[in-house]
Amino acid sequence: MIIEANKRGLERVIEASTYIFSHENPGEFASAVLAQLGNLVGLNRGALYLKASGPGGEQAEQLVIAAGTGDFAGLAQQPAARGLPPHVMQSVREAFASKQHLFARDHYVLHFTDSHNTESLLYVAEACDLSPLDYSLVEVFCTNVSIAFENLHLNRELLDAQHEMIWLLAGAAESRSSETAAHVKRVGLLAEFLGRESGLDVGRCEALRFAAPLHDVGKIAIPDAILNKPGPHSMLETVMMRTHAQAGHDMLAVSSREMLKLAAEIAISHHENWDGSGYPNGLAGEDIPLSGRITMVADVFDALGSRRCYKEPWPAEDIRAFIVGQRGIKFDPKLVDILLANWPEAERLRELLPD
Repeated sequence: MIIEANKRGLERVIEASTYIFSHENPGEFASAVLAQLGNLVGLNRGALYLKASGPGGEQAEQLVIAAGTGDFAGLAQQPAARGLPPHVMQSVREAFASKQHLFARDHYVLHFTDSHNTESLLYVAEACDLSPLDYSLVEVFCTNVSIAFENLHLNRELLDAQHEMIWLLAGAAESRSSETAAHVKRVGLLAEFLGRESGLDVGRCEALRFAAPLHDVGKIAIPDAILNKPGPHSMLETVMMRTHAQAGHDMLAVSSREMLKLAAEIAISHHENWDGSGYPNGLAGEDIPLSGRITMVADVFDALGSRRCYKEPWPAEDIRAFIVGQRGIKFDPKLVDILLANWPEAERLRELLPD
């Protein structure tokens, strides 16, 4: 019977661990840990997941509540020292100071750390009915949580490095055309916003935020004399200038990374007009990828309000009039309606990153 109970308990640990390993978002990860701990041993009054506000924290007062259940529901994102009762905070301080799990008579606090010395703690209230087997299962589960916590940080570090390279590459392309890196970041924020308002899922919207800034990376292949010409382009120069869409696509499409494949799609489609008059392929309507349609609206909205070598910033009313006038011609009508309905928010996003 003891062997069978251990077997069933370990099976529950494996199932719980698999579930938490599937969550890469820090907020979802914390909630998943609490939910699976409840499945393992039950939670009478509730539990808390706390994390340090940064690596190398030396005081428990730096801990922030990442998630909570039961009596602690609704405390998320509050500083631990402000949101928790004194007796709870005392146990949290002891576990944080000793860097070890703390099992008391009626509760326990579990301590986790990763290779970056980033710490998190799990507080479970009224845990006095745990059997020796339950304690063993919790400790095994804690080992897996520590590994998942480490992987979460490693994955985030890789993503941050990838995103930083994207900003640098996009900024290099824009600086050649006398535009600022702030422009491409604003285009990313606006694209993410329009994607969210269009009903895209969170992951796709985040991908747009980092892929859309590379829309003009093909300008690297355009000669300076054409790229930064203060006056209108000749017919031949216009033809040369328009090659940047295909050039950007060709540069990015060789990558197997989903983010860069999306950027390649945007690069080649963000100058395609809704009525089919755009370039390089003369696509029309919904044949144009949604990512390209979104990035076109974001790019034009921001570019018209920015200074360029060939123009001064347009007043807001002129930008609005141009976009309304190009509804169904240059721009996807639905995206124009979304932008107009959320105009103040779009302008606020522009102001977050001034040139």
